[in-house]
Amino acid sequence: MKRILVSPLDWGLGHASRLVPIIRQLLADGHYILIAADNQPLAFLQKEFPELDTVRLPSYQVSYSKSGNLAVKLALQTPKIFYKIYEEHRILKRICAERQIDVVIADNRFGLYNRKVHTVFMTHQIAIQVPNDNPFLERLLFMLNKAFIRKFNEIWVPDFEGGQLTGKLTQKFKLPRPVNYIGPISRFYELEATKSSSKPNDVLVLLSGPEPQRTILEDNLVAQLSGTKHNVLLVRGLPRDIGQREIIAPNIRTLNFLTTAPLAEAIRNSKTIVCRSGYSTILDLVALKRSAILIPTPGQTEQEYLGDYLMEKGWYYSQRQDKLDILNALTASQNYQLPDTFKPLGRLPIAF
Repeated sequence: MKRILVSPLDWGLGHASRLVPIIRQLLADGHYILIAADNQPLAFLQKEFPELDTVRLPSYQVSYSKSGNLAVKLALQTPKIFYKIYEEHRILKRICAERQIDVVIADNRFGLYNRKVHTVFMTHQIAIQVPNDNPFLERLLFMLNKAFIRKFNEIWVPDFEGGQLTGKLTQKFKLPRPVNYIGPISRFYELEATKSSSKPNDVLVLLSGPEPQRTILEDNLVAQLSGTKHNVLLVRGLPRDIGQREIIAPNIRTLNFLTTAPLAEAIRNSKTIVCRSGYSTILDLVALKRSAILIPTPGQTEQEYLGDYLMEKGWYYSQRQDKLDILNALTASQNYQLPDTFKPLGRLPIAF
């Protein structure tokens, strides 16, 4: 038995949700799991695994742009981010000593390396996308990314071999050590389909990601869908307020949050899904073999790239938030679907 610390980045819920199948398998293999997180990711994982020990590991506390100019906003916060990386590295040393940790699995948390334990860095973004396709800046950010990642013992990418879903995010540059493609992991794999007793939804809206853009998109979608003929379920992605329900229009009802099994049922029971193009959300959709309308978070170049890339593949329809016409998107999205070649995962290729 190994004592394993698992920690997601605090950037929406995606980094936490895609750790669920990894935690499940490690528990089935008999390992001890300690969850290290903060804010919404911590609340989410505590609801998924209430029996597990947790420790609060402070987040990077990044603030996000309301205008969508995220690159400039992040650049101004670079000194704070570097300090937070140093701080979490220091805190990890203490936790590993106090809890006798053998292995650390860090989902995009750059400071969670430690020479005394085996460390894993999980990411889907080796080549960080930059505005206006600036090749000099893109390579500079890759070199910085590589300088942190190379401090870890292993690199995991949650994708098919060859980066079918990530495209140039994982294929443009090479890292100094081999990358382990562990497959498009999702908390929805191995969940048996259940027959829903509720009326099918015409539209399921899955909100996620950082504020204030989460709320901006929610308000925009509610305004465009209110009073239409579509029966809409809107899941707000707020795990700290689980189960609260509100009817905000005759055709729209909302839930603050759904845990794994009810959310899978809602996705299966909906004609069209509307969501961010966050990579973890895409992994969940692939697991359930569902296409969707993708709306990238403004300024998040990775999401914008994924929306365009997957639309070019013919798998997902994508619209930018500032040009959102949801009624038009509902019609156009019918021409997009996932390939039949995507097969469910078996056991994940991870072991300690």
